[in-house]
Amino acid sequence: MRLSALRKVSLVYLLIPNLIFVAGWFKEIVSLPVLLLMIGLMIHQFRYKPDSEEQLSIGEVGLFLLLAVVWTFLTGTAGLSFQIIDYQAHNIKLYDLYKNPWPTYFPELGQYACYYFGYYIVPAAISKLLGYLSEGVLIAWTVAGYWLALMWLYMLVRKRLSGVMLVLFLGGVGHLLKVIFYLIFTQYNYHTPPFYLEIWALFDQSRWVTNQVIPIIIITSILLYDLFTGKKPVYSFFPITLCFIWAIFPGIVFVLLYGVLMIQYYFIDRKSPLDLEKITIYFITGLSFLPAFFFLSSSGSTPLHGFIWQYEPRWPILAEYAVGTLIDLVLFYLMLRMLKEVTDRIPYNLALLALGLLFVISLYRLGYWNDWFIRGYNPLMCIVLIVIVRRWIILYENRQIQRSVAFYMVAAFMGLGVFLPASHIVQSLKYNKWVAEWFPEKYPFTPYPYDRHPNIYQAMLVDTFSGEIEAGQYVSRKGSFYEKYLARPNPLSK
Repeated sequence: MRLSALRKVSLVYLLIPNLIFVAGWFKEIVSLPVLLLMIGLMIHQFRYKPDSEEQLSIGEVGLFLLLAVVWTFLTGTAGLSFQIIDYQAHNIKLYDLYKNPWPTYFPELGQYACYYFGYYIVPAAISKLLGYLSEGVLIAWTVAGYWLALMWLYMLVRKRLSGVMLVLFLGGVGHLLKVIFYLIFTQYNYHTPPFYLEIWALFDQSRWVTNQVIPIIIITSILLYDLFTGKKPVYSFFPITLCFIWAIFPGIVFVLLYGVLMIQYYFIDRKSPLDLEKITIYFITGLSFLPAFFFLSSSGSTPLHGFIWQYEPRWPILAEYAVGTLIDLVLFYLMLRMLKEVTDRIPYNLALLALGLLFVISLYRLGYWNDWFIRGYNPLMCIVLIVIVRRWIILYENRQIQRSVAFYMVAAFMGLGVFLPASHIVQSLKYNKWVAEWFPEKYPFTPYPYDRHPNIYQAMLVDTFSGEIEAGQYVSRKGSFYEKYLARPNPLSK
């Protein structure tokens, strides 16, 4: 498979839920023009011809399909293995979309939902057609996403499987140190903070939010490809807008990063003129995104927000931040500085920019559990780790591995982060569907149900720590622009 073909398949994968969303959530007078715009933009994307081309062999494509199956199993998708507590919500989101008419509506409130349902839309739509909730479709859809993500990472880390594993498993050293502290010095296995201020490896994030990790890796990879292989970054804006229905906070971070990069690209470095053709592409892409923007901005409640030092207990929160976030940021920065002189296609300054943005977004809380940071940093960390791992591989390929003691100390500390993902893999291998059948008493396992609640609002109201606060984040504002002018009528609203 050529890299340009991988890009096309990835865009189709990201686009399909967006097309179904537009058709199912908006009035025909809105949805039909937007669908035409999106299809036209996709045709334009298919005409994209990169300046250089790379290719994956049939064997490599097959290997990553197998690894995608393994990754899907390890995340707990469809109740195959151990499920993080967030699967209470994940499963009901899928069930809500499958069981109830679109657009998602909460009859007990008389209000529409407001949430990024992208990952669940295709399995739910196919399940509606089948007449039952199909876990097989959910598994296939997830495998397809991880398959694309793995192939992208493989190409970006110079076709080194070890490099792919490092990008997925590194990060979270501060989180590991915190876990060790509580295991040794307290009676607790882990302390849940007032809100999350920790960095976790991408693999660990995938156990919590498969729905977000898949588009994050794919879109990050497309952006890097368009900048440094295809050398046509104007084409990256459309994929970024497709992210919002999958993962809103990473989508915002992508826009911030892309905006800074394009200011540098067009106005500082002047690598290409910002001509009428490019402006037209940006305008049409933005126009196609407007309905999704109005939908996502129709939230009925304002999430908790403010700088992290504005919350109590202040000093314990800042201590959590120092351990959970700053340790990893310092390690990333030190390693990047030590690799600055390594010549590579993806520049050092890009990684430094991503790291700087990561630090900036870490200072502000948004959402009850701080999803703005805990999800938003993933595209940025992915870029930083790709840059670091590529340079490690270049040093190895050029036999320049003799480095300073400080270099190996920092690398060793970064490597500690691998232990938590490894322990979580062991956990999934012990607690899963098949082991529970063989050893039911020693390794019991019961997946979270899909139909415990009639909809996601009721689930969040009952099953979360804050109840109404977290449930309210899923509810659209009464009388919003979306409800008044854009929403397709829902039969439950009559």
